[in-house]
Amino acid sequence: MSALAPPFARLLAAARAAAGAAAPAADAVLALGPAAGGGVTPLPAVDALPERLLVLGWLGTHRDARVPLLRSLWDLEEAARATGRATIALRFAPLVGPGAPLPSQLATARLDARTERALLEPLLEADAVDGLARLLAGAVPWRGWYEVCGRDAVTVGELAVMAAAGAWGAPVAAVAAWEPAAEVLAAQGLAEWAPWAAACGVTPRPIAAAMPAGAVRS
Repeated sequence: MSALAPPFARLLAAARAAAGAAAPAADAVLALGPAAGGGVTPLPAVDALPERLLVLGWLGTHRDARVPLLRSLWDLEEAARATGRATIALRFAPLVGPGAPLPSQLATARLDARTERALLEPLLEADAVDGLARLLAGAVPWRGWYEVCGRDAVTVGELAVMAAAGAWGAPVAAVAAWEPAAEVLAAQGLAEWAPWAAACGVTPRPIAAAMPAGAVRS
């Protein structure tokens, strides 16, 4: 079984820790999504599946998406639902905050014009963890799909300026790949944060909420 890509493996591990004893056993839920080596994690045969499936992915997932990964995530969601197992899909915005790799990558990157102009609604990593922890703890019905994003609409270029000016603290160690890839950043668009907030009980905070004192505010 392929491992989840780093942002989702990290997010799931943190959410399990936050849920504590309320989290289901590791073999009771199968988490699917972008794979560490590229593409998406494979879906095992139905008779090898647990009762619940969790599909993690990025905003922009659609059958007609221009980005191959986003089309593959759509197919993965559909395949998971077709198994008849309880399935929930969460499509995440890029994650920011202390320790999140994306701000460090943006702080030093040279972006093409299309990516720089792209709109997105970044989410504080801590809020992403809290919402996912509540799902694992049983506070959210295990069905449907949700867009998981913040309330602040900014361009990738604006987010890069904030990161370069020291928002969210000192850069973290370099990572092997973008989280998400630049082509996925450019395909994000705007989404609806309220349905997931209502379902899980976590209202996304402004991205400035996790900035250290004195850091630039957009």
